[in-house]
Amino acid sequence: MKKNDVIKSYNQYILSTYTRVPAVFVKGKGVDLTDIHGKKYLDFFPGWGVNNVGHCHPKVMAAVRDQISTLIHIPNNFYHLNQAKLAKEIIRNAFPGKVFFC
Repeated sequence: MKKNDVIKSYNQYILSTYTRVPAVFVKGKGVDLTDIHGKKYLDFFPGWGVNNVGHCHPKVMAAVRDQISTLIHIPNNFYHLNQAKLAKEIIRNAFPGKVFFC
């Protein structure tokens, strides 16, 4: 699939809730992104899922593999052991108070 085909699919099937930059990324490693045509980019976007650790960080990938091999998702209507552990670590290392997980 080419970049214009991907963009056409977005326009046809996906709600336009963001202004999009016409680049189609297919791979990320650390601070580097690769588009559908093999062009490399340096990722300066602060990101939502990769801020501070980069794309495909080995420790994050290992933690994700470990977690999805046991449990993929539990809604916040239930208690989750790892969420409790993470909340404690965030408070201990960042700020006093409570955290919110969405």
